[in-house]
Amino acid sequence: IERWLDGLRVGPQTWNGRRAAVAALFKFCQRKKLLAEGLTEAERVPKRKVPSKPVEIFTAEQMRKLLAGIDPTMVPYAVLGAFVGLRPSEAAATTWDLVNLDEGFVEVVSEHKTGCRFVPLQPVAKAWLEPFRGARLKHMEDGQLCYSGVVASRKLSLAARELGIVDEWPEDVLRHSYGSYRLSVIANKARLAEEMGNSIAVIDKHYRRPIPPARGIDWFEILPEF
Repeated sequence: IERWLDGLRVGPQTWNGRRAAVAALFKFCQRKKLLAEGLTEAERVPKRKVPSKPVEIFTAEQMRKLLAGIDPTMVPYAVLGAFVGLRPSEAAATTWDLVNLDEGFVEVVSEHKTGCRFVPLQPVAKAWLEPFRGARLKHMEDGQLCYSGVVASRKLSLAARELGIVDEWPEDVLRHSYGSYRLSVIANKARLAEEMGNSIAVIDKHYRRPIPPARGIDWFEILPEF
């Protein structure tokens, strides 16, 4: 289990989340009498320490380079993180029936403690998603926007390294970029907390760095050239 988790090449917070998911699966198997009672092997794997440090974000230039260089099948996933602020798991779970491009919102079905929510689609997100409306992307089932979270994260991480954007994919960098730039534009922590499915305390903890509004505006003007 630990070797598999290490192979995901994710940060400690996501690493712990994946570990917890495996532990939950084993507990389910115990309830179904498929595993013996007691401490499961997943629970024996030590949690990783999550360092307290400022979140990492992309610049508008880095995001433009990423969107221009990735496989088209990865664009919706990247857009849902960078311009809608979804968690990787939420982006991967989003299907076209949850996206309302005409009225401009996404219904987020989340297993997070905040539950489901409706998130507005900024014009930049609508512009990037519109060309994919109704299209069935290769290797995906009807209605899917994205690969699974693990596959999508690994594909983006590999692409970012190949494009020379980063050496290692920063933890939740697309979502953190959205939160940082969105706050610089709207200057409203409560509104951002509602959009991102967080508490105001979490918003204050992660997105306190002063970012000029002009940089936030530039982020949300990364429009497609096609």
